[in-house]
Amino acid sequence: NDNRQDDSLDRIFKNNQADASEDKKKKFKDQILEISNSSNLKFNNQQIQLQGVETLVESIRLEYEEFIETTKLENESYNKSQKEEFDLLRNKFMQYKQEQNQKQRDSYWEFQSLLYSMQSQFEEYRATSEFMFNSEIAKMEDELTSLTLRYEQEILYIAQAKDRFYSDMMVTKDAKIMNLVEGSDLKEVIKHHELEIENIRREHACEIERIKSEQENEQSNIIALLQRQNSALESKCEKLSTHIKSQDDKLKDMLSIINQKNKIIIDKEDEKDRIELNLQKQLTSAMNKIYTLTQDCEYLRNKIIRLSLSAKGEGGNSIKNILKRITRETDKLSNDFDKVSSNYSTILNDYETFLEKEVKRRTDEFDSMSKTFEDFITQRARQLRLERSDRLMRMLQQQRQNNESENYTNLERSRKDIIHKQGTIKTVIPSTSSSNKTFVNQIDNSQERIELERGFERFKTLSKAFRNGEMMPTTTKNYSFTQETGPWTKTELYNRIIKPVNVHVPKIYDPNEQSSKDNISKIINNNLDDWYNSNNSDVIKASLYKPLDIQETTSFIKLYEKNNRKS
Repeated sequence: NDNRQDDSLDRIFKNNQADASEDKKKKFKDQILEISNSSNLKFNNQQIQLQGVETLVESIRLEYEEFIETTKLENESYNKSQKEEFDLLRNKFMQYKQEQNQKQRDSYWEFQSLLYSMQSQFEEYRATSEFMFNSEIAKMEDELTSLTLRYEQEILYIAQAKDRFYSDMMVTKDAKIMNLVEGSDLKEVIKHHELEIENIRREHACEIERIKSEQENEQSNIIALLQRQNSALESKCEKLSTHIKSQDDKLKDMLSIINQKNKIIIDKEDEKDRIELNLQKQLTSAMNKIYTLTQDCEYLRNKIIRLSLSAKGEGGNSIKNILKRITRETDKLSNDFDKVSSNYSTILNDYETFLEKEVKRRTDEFDSMSKTFEDFITQRARQLRLERSDRLMRMLQQQRQNNESENYTNLERSRKDIIHKQGTIKTVIPSTSSSNKTFVNQIDNSQERIELERGFERFKTLSKAFRNGEMMPTTTKNYSFTQETGPWTKTELYNRIIKPVNVHVPKIYDPNEQSSKDNISKIINNNLDDWYNSNNSDVIKASLYKPLDIQETTSFIKLYEKNNRKS
């Protein structure tokens, strides 16, 4: 029973809870419906307001677009007029500025020419004074050298006279001694001899005194001359110094005048700058006034245009107004299209004629270049064939000589093996013609193929350059064409960096070569071009040919010094 009561109570409690929850649900549903209805009403009101605002915005936008178009046209016309006025003012200002700068430059150049003329005059004066001084000094040196030479000659004359007198005296003395020995009186001879010696001494003393007096007179005369010349030179130097001082004073005066004029010019420039600043300020104020007035004019003009459009009925976007505008614009577009088409046709015709002429010119140039290149290739091939034939003949002759010498030695060594028992000799004749011919033909074919491939590569590069238009006409000579002699040097049309093709390499023989067998083996094993390139190395060329700049030039001074040392 208790359990049943508990179950019934639980059921009653649960039913009560369910009823309460259902009541709450109904309340919440009612609240939700009220909220949704109010939100829908608000949303509808907002949508209606939005539509009204959109219509207002569209009407305002249309009016604003019309206003923008009219203002654009007015602004463009106004900007053009303002630009023209500004350009006029700027041109006037630049002209005034250029005139002032030109005046300043002219004055500067005048003062500079004055300075240069004064400097040149001073340099001339200095050069003349130096020249006069140097000429006088040279004269004095010549006179002194002549006097020294005279003194030396006189001294030599005195010494020679003394030696001659002494030799004469000794001769007479010996003669007298011989006379005494032969049988004369010694006392009388000695007395006579002493008298002669005293007479000679007196004569010699008189001559020495006479020479001394003459030399003293000459020296006094020379000293007087030198003193006179020195006094004359001193007077000239004083005159020149006074002249230099006067010129320095003039220079100082001129520099002071130039400084004063420079100060005046600087003051004038400052005044010009002040005037320019005042003019600039006036210009800015005038431009500001013009800007305010133009804004007022624009406003009034826009107002007049609006009133006129509203009075005529052309301001709105009606179908009639739109059709009128479209017809006007179509007429303008048709006229513009006709003009553009006519200009396009004329330009096209001119361009076609220009291209035809250019194509003809390039084809003619290409034909001439191809002809000259073909002549060049043929002539080079002929020259190389002749050189190759000569070179191969030499190599074959050397090879035959070597083969003959080797065969001769081998025959002597193997004579016992070759001789038959009955006395007959077994011989085998080799076919030299077939082997040599095949070898020569192989070399000829390989060289011809190499030359043709090189010529073809060069021709391809030239044709590619002509096709791409990379060849530029120049007046300078091309290095690859001018180094060879032939008909290809007649037309030097273009200068372009092309792939280097070694058409011809001159032979420079190594002086240290001793054997020809090594060279022949090198030629047979390797290619001819490699052999040429190896023989044409810079080391061999430097050993054979020394440039002029490196050669030692012996000077005459060194030779003179060597001769003096030897002597």
